[in-house]
Amino acid sequence: MTTYYLAPSPCQTTFFVPGSNTPGNGALVFTYLTGTTTKTSVAKDTAGAALHTNPIVLDSGGNLPSATSMWLESGVATDVVYAPSNDTDPPGSAYRTMVGLIGIAPQISSTTQWVAAGTPTFINANAFRLAGDVTSTLHVGRRVWSTNTGGEVYSRVSSTTFGTSTTVGTVNDSGTIDSGISQVSYGLLSSINPSTPVLTEFYPRVRSSTTAHTLSDNLQSLTSSHVWTAPDKDIVVADNADISANVEVEDTAPDLEADFIRTYDFSASTSAKVIAGRLSGGVSRAELAHNTSTNLLFDSIPEWVTKMHMTFVNLSTDGTSVIQALLGDGGGIEASGYHAGVTEIVNATPTTSSQIDNGFSIRVTQSAAYFLNGVINFYRATSSHIWVVDGHTIDSSSARTSYFAGSKALSTTMTQVQLTMDNGSDTFDSGSVGLMYE
Repeated sequence: MTTYYLAPSPCQTTFFVPGSNTPGNGALVFTYLTGTTTKTSVAKDTAGAALHTNPIVLDSGGNLPSATSMWLESGVATDVVYAPSNDTDPPGSAYRTMVGLIGIAPQISSTTQWVAAGTPTFINANAFRLAGDVTSTLHVGRRVWSTNTGGEVYSRVSSTTFGTSTTVGTVNDSGTIDSGISQVSYGLLSSINPSTPVLTEFYPRVRSSTTAHTLSDNLQSLTSSHVWTAPDKDIVVADNADISANVEVEDTAPDLEADFIRTYDFSASTSAKVIAGRLSGGVSRAELAHNTSTNLLFDSIPEWVTKMHMTFVNLSTDGTSVIQALLGDGGGIEASGYHAGVTEIVNATPTTSSQIDNGFSIRVTQSAAYFLNGVINFYRATSSHIWVVDGHTIDSSSARTSYFAGSKALSTTMTQVQLTMDNGSDTFDSGSVGLMYE
């Protein structure tokens, strides 16, 4: 049964001709679905047993006829147009138009969480239609509750559009909307700036069931490769490995280069992901021990890396050629275009080399007797492919310390870094090298 609520006060009082104290004798009151010229019926009482004509013809005192009242259908936004007695239908010279009026519902009980939205029309298992423009009320994210032949269905509004009526798409918690849908109500709280206290602008959706729910209950499968996302502002922790829905799984061996956290990017109004390595202390690559080779190469470095730290412990070579760090992109390791320099301090006396353009040299001099310990720091400059480097070393067998810095511009994203010797023929014969990036 259709429910009617009392129209706001202006519709119940005497209508006067604008600019005068003359009652609107015989004036016309039209009622339309908001934003349209489609007429909608209004009732004389809350039961809707008797309906007004459309237009309503006011009596000689400018009042609704027979001392009646105006009652609007529940949840139906209505435009009320007051016009002269000789105006057209629809009016061309209206005295006044009151837009988007909603009937005044009785005071909601403290235990009521739902507000009636009107009589729905079935579309499909995830959609229904309501008369008038109710897109501002049934906005995306709002909770809805419908009564169907198959039972009650609790849902979240996923889309809402207005043409001649409002079409509402839903994501259902369980069950489906069916052709027997007879009633729809919306949640008392809006999903836009709700009064529910939250710590951040990202918060899990509240479920309608009394059953406790885990975060994974809100997951929706995005692809078959076990990547998961969630509606609106839900936060989802995603694992690159195999996980099952509705089961909390601890990832005891996280892959910081592949695992990610799914978030919502408000500036782009879309979901986004953050690689776990960016949120941790960095990704540690396996150390490369000396292998009597002329170089140590770290490749397959992810494109999102902005910082790297190369460490070496008791690193030694079999010759006197200076150790260098080289960068490379998809085109390979580059051995030119560097702007670098190094200072070596021996017995408190600095020895500065000339400008170096074929790599980042970490020493001025080198000997097979040196055992080097230290770090090289790599930093990507803003969003470009320019890398800035600094670092220092100390020879544990003597008092020789070095400090170095420089920069290198690559053509595209840096994908590899190599430690080698200036002459290209000496080999590493002791120690290890590690790389951490973030």
